[in-house]
Amino acid sequence: PGYGIGGHKGYPTPVHLEALARLGPTPIHRRSFAPVRAAHEARAGMILGATLSSSIGLLQD
Repeated sequence: PGYGIGGHKGYPTPVHLEALARLGPTPIHRRSFAPVRAAHEARAGMILGATLSSSIGLLQD
């Protein structure tokens, strides 16, 4: 839900790419596809950044 796959069958339309950036990839997305890989890496970086920020905050308390 949210990717509009029913309307474009997974082809990289602007709507699909925006949803990929906003929602991140699902298990059915091909990691070999550059936009999927980039979204996955960006999401992993955001999670890592949030974890580090949380850890630093705990250390400062």
